[in-house]
Amino acid sequence: MQTIQSLERVTILGEKTRHWSVQASGGHSESWLQDAPVCPELAHYGMVHLGVVEAYRPYRFTRPVCLATEMLACFGGCGMVLIDGNWTRFEEGKAVLMPQHCAIGYYSAGDEPWKLVWVCYQETGNKSSIMTPSSPVMAECDSTLLLHTVEGLRLECGSVGDPACVQSWVRLVHSLVLRFAQPWQREDQLQLRWEKVVPDLAFKWTLELLSAKIGCGPELLRQRCQKQLGRSPMQHLTFLRMQRAAELLFSTDEKVARIAEQVGYSDPFAFSVAFKKWTGCPPSEFRELRRQNVK
Repeated sequence: MQTIQSLERVTILGEKTRHWSVQASGGHSESWLQDAPVCPELAHYGMVHLGVVEAYRPYRFTRPVCLATEMLACFGGCGMVLIDGNWTRFEEGKAVLMPQHCAIGYYSAGDEPWKLVWVCYQETGNKSSIMTPSSPVMAECDSTLLLHTVEGLRLECGSVGDPACVQSWVRLVHSLVLRFAQPWQREDQLQLRWEKVVPDLAFKWTLELLSAKIGCGPELLRQRCQKQLGRSPMQHLTFLRMQRAAELLFSTDEKVARIAEQVGYSDPFAFSVAFKKWTGCPPSEFRELRRQNVK
């Protein structure tokens, strides 16, 4: 894995890259959405756009701060995605969740087309987040099922556009995203136990204390977290802390030192170093991006 040092707002599509998409409303400036059919039903579930891309090098997309939550599923080729501050290989049969308020990035890395299906959510206070404390960062996914569902919706919106059929397609897309983002609903109650940790992010957690809180041995917790979340328990704890810090930096004017204390860092400098590693920029720059209304 390659650690990022800094991240800028970059969109490079390349001459051969092709997009097929659907948007909740018109007016988007992105070129791949210019001619996309409009489907207002997406907004009912908090979706702003979705689609399919066949990306060829030098395809690259990076944002120092993203105000949306995005699911990407790969059904061909390979590329790199930014996960927890590191560039990580992303290939067929895998999916990732990119949370809001953090740096995001991905680029094509192979000679063959990198084939992705995406669903993007604009999460607001009146909508429940698709992500929970137990949502995976990267995991196995039946990407072909999501692909065919997104394609079905696109074709329906681009032709007859029967309202009942559109509603069914959108609901199915959302259900497939939730099945990936909230696997605990099908497998176990690990999510509910991680919820117990979230209110106490300032606590000096160790692996042993986390294990006791969640209710299983350290090794079992490590195995389950790696399988379900794509992280070790301590890495996931850091992720939850950085997510909370990003939310506070984005939504409040509290001092950085105070925010650091609320997420478990007594040393503001150590917090700033960790925050930059995970988000791509220090807390002060992250807050400035908020003022600039970066999207």
